[in-house]
Amino acid sequence: MDHWIKTSDAEAYAAVKLLMKQEGLLVGGSSGSALGGALAWFKTDGGKKIADTEGANVVVLLPDGWVSFCYLGLGPSKVG
Repeated sequence: MDHWIKTSDAEAYAAVKLLMKQEGLLVGGSSGSALGGALAWFKTDGGKKIADTEGANVVVLLPDGWVSFCYLGLGPSKVG
């Protein structure tokens, strides 16, 4: 791990909804936090530099499934 970025619950759940809507992935809050942190990092100078580098990759691990997330009442039917 090269970078660590703190995310809020709101950012994490927004990223979960983004993954559900755009990619059809049923993931939970930890995955949303991972993606939210990556998206926030891309707004930093270091993230912009990598984004502009041809052939450079960023790997984001999505560590959980949606089962734990659906208990919050925010399963796929609530993504809208």
